[in-house]
Amino acid sequence: MTLLLVSQMAGAQSIWDRAHLARVKESLVMPAYATAYQRLLADADDCMRQEPLSVMMKEQTAVSGDKHDYLSLSRYFWPDTTKADGLPYVSRDGVSNPELEKLDRVRLQKMATGVTTLSLAWFFSGDERYAAKATEWLRVWFLNKATRMNPNLNYAQIVPGLYDGKGRCYGVIDGYSFVEMLDAVQLLEGSKAFTRRDAKALKTWFSDFLHWMLTSEQGIEEGRQLNQIRQERKDWSLMPRSVERDGSLRMVHQPDWCCGFFAGELWQMYQYSHDAFWREQAVSNTWPIERVKLNGSSHDLGFMVYDSFGKAWEQTGEQSYRDVVVEAARTLVTRFDERVGCIRSWSWGTPGRWQYAVIASALYELATYVSDAEAATYREAADKMVGALETSYQPEPHAAQGFLLLHSTGNYPAKDEIDVPINYADYYYLEALLRRATMR
Repeated sequence: MTLLLVSQMAGAQSIWDRAHLARVKESLVMPAYATAYQRLLADADDCMRQEPLSVMMKEQTAVSGDKHDYLSLSRYFWPDTTKADGLPYVSRDGVSNPELEKLDRVRLQKMATGVTTLSLAWFFSGDERYAAKATEWLRVWFLNKATRMNPNLNYAQIVPGLYDGKGRCYGVIDGYSFVEMLDAVQLLEGSKAFTRRDAKALKTWFSDFLHWMLTSEQGIEEGRQLNQIRQERKDWSLMPRSVERDGSLRMVHQPDWCCGFFAGELWQMYQYSHDAFWREQAVSNTWPIERVKLNGSSHDLGFMVYDSFGKAWEQTGEQSYRDVVVEAARTLVTRFDERVGCIRSWSWGTPGRWQYAVIASALYELATYVSDAEAATYREAADKMVGALETSYQPEPHAAQGFLLLHSTGNYPAKDEIDVPINYADYYYLEALLRRATMR
């Protein structure tokens, strides 16, 4: 995120493809864009009716005594019920503490999302009302003396009772919401409402924030952990597929048919936890495989793209992810053979050695399409499968290179990936857990 902020403030690059946005603007009457455009305007109109958000609205103040300091709670930490004062808070893994909403994190996300929505609405419609509202929100959160946030995350993701009230290095992730918002601000620079003075003041704020990230205790520690990850994984186009017999990771490039599963697992972790950390990891592991959308060599393109970009679109609603999915669909349809009425699977043919395999995740899905009696049968079978995976197939913590399941089989006839962890086993295990939780 640090590098993204540096680039944004220097004007060197952008996450969004401005040329693509311009093409979309010229094509808003097309069915593929018209519905999304109307939804965007509806969301922007909803923002127009809301008051700007500020760090001054929270019910608690950081130990600094300055309410302008951003403050957030580590999501999964709760009062210790065995202690009279509940301190220090203890971890309840996977269970979000609603106290989080009383502080700044949720407001920060809403502010950044609102600015992004209003900026896009202005860009596509030319309606200055949207630009004026977006500018108002920016001034209240970042610039106005009475309401501005101090440019630091010193008290992000605190754990009450620990660290003298200061935040942890993981709190830097709370600033992830700024990244996409800064692209939106670049769009606003063409409006009348967002002045040069606004642009200069906002650039100063983010320059100060960047200085904090590079010099603060939290920022330095987060950077150290990021560098360690980079050293361990130098090529981000490589994705973990399975574990070799010697315990090492098998990494694959696109267009390996398994290259999209890892990103899909991360998006499902975000879906389950709603933790920005998992969204950041998912984004970082999704875009490196974008080029696979043009690979028409196999029907497995569906696995590569929908399990990564499709999951991203489901969780974020961001059009850029949908565009990749649509482009992949156009590529995949070229494999359709009118003579047989089907999309050809593999170009080298499909040996008739398989009968009919159904995974637990699919059984939960099937249960939504049949009668109650049949659905119960499918769910019972799926519960049995998932129960077996939970009790007999999980590795010890921090083992198996971080995979979730042991004893998977990839290609038995070729004697490859036998009795080892495999990414698509983990992917469909997570999907089954999510579907089971939804049904319950």
